[in-house]
Amino acid sequence: MDSFDEYSNSWKQTLKDLSVNFNSTENLYDSLFTSYKINYVTFRNYFHEEMSPRFPRLKTLEIIREFCLNNNRKNDLIVNEFDKFKLYSKKDHSIRQQAGKILGNDLLDYIASNREEKSDSLKKLPNEILEKLTATIQQKTIIKKTLVDE
Repeated sequence: MDSFDEYSNSWKQTLKDLSVNFNSTENLYDSLFTSYKINYVTFRNYFHEEMSPRFPRLKTLEIIREFCLNNNRKNDLIVNEFDKFKLYSKKDHSIRQQAGKILGNDLLDYIASNREEKSDSLKKLPNEILEKLTATIQQKTIIKKTLVDE
């Protein structure tokens, strides 16, 4: 097994299996995160393909691995090949950060121009990839402003 996706799918499948064993996602969450906590919504998103990251933070991977060791799941890939999970997770986060830094402003300018003006960087991307990137950009609206004393 040597691809990012195979390792990414593996830890998610481990969580899904554990969730069944613990009768719910919430029970699994309560059992997994006893001292170190992540937001429950973040954890729940791990079970939804369209909202789940390829890899969670390293500390979360460590907790899943330790939990597997303590719950008779020593054959799970996350236990046996944890070093690759660490490597792939770090590379995945790094690649995403770099891509964001490099393409972020260009994508914003492209959206602001009503998808008409492409930078030199964006011109090099196939239209299919550009559409995928821009489809994930969310518009945010300020609902309320609160003044604070300085």
